[in-house]
Amino acid sequence: MTDENSTLKWDINLLEKEIKEKMDVSEEGVTIMSVAFNACRRSFHLKLDVRKDRQMSVYIVERGAPIDKHDQCPIKFSSTIVEIELSDHSKKSTFFYPFAHGSNQIVGHSDFVSLDQLRDRDKFSLRVRMREHIMHSALMQHYASTFQQMLKEEVVSIETSKFQAPKYNSAYEKHGLLKLPVNCLQSMLQSNYLKVEDENTVLSFIVHYSRLNSAEIDKAVQGVNQLAKSLRYNFLSFYNVMSALRKCEPIQLSEVFVDSLKLEYK
Repeated sequence: MTDENSTLKWDINLLEKEIKEKMDVSEEGVTIMSVAFNACRRSFHLKLDVRKDRQMSVYIVERGAPIDKHDQCPIKFSSTIVEIELSDHSKKSTFFYPFAHGSNQIVGHSDFVSLDQLRDRDKFSLRVRMREHIMHSALMQHYASTFQQMLKEEVVSIETSKFQAPKYNSAYEKHGLLKLPVNCLQSMLQSNYLKVEDENTVLSFIVHYSRLNSAEIDKAVQGVNQLAKSLRYNFLSFYNVMSALRKCEPIQLSEVFVDSLKLEYK
């Protein structure tokens, strides 16, 4: 159900017959989905993963167009502040994500709470509040629709700066596209509205991103792991893949990138 203070209020009872039976027979736990609800020009589900050790993770799932409504807005991103809270206020998670429309993106909080810590271990309520930052949504639309041209201009500027007196701490310091937070980049690269000639442009972007963060190798590898999930490996040039692996240590160390290549070329 919804109320005036929440996008969604959901009462969960783990003792319900269907849920309890699944918990009893499953070795891993159960997944529970809320009813669909509208927010921020989209339709969403709240997804709960409850493991056998009673750790619960919570995720927001973008499912498509709003229920019984037609979105007239041409902006194909919904940059959203999400708050997920237990109704007794004992636990709360807040995060920001620019959902790309029609991409069925799933974001949330792994191991949100241990159910054994709750006052009632089997019955509890969750509240979800979602608010859109429409100016950021429009900015994401701009980046996605001009992605290839912006990347080309930023790379030319970076290469040119190597032969000029330094004005910034890094050659990448002033470049907007390459300086976006990784969650924004991940959403944009997964979007069906990303304007690129081919998939090798996306790989080129990830190479430049990894170089930007190469001074902090753990951060760079973590970022590449997130961005590499959006690559369509069967459309990549083998030459470009090998070149990326040779040039960039964060890409070499990315388990997601390397494991995906093994699946593609096995």
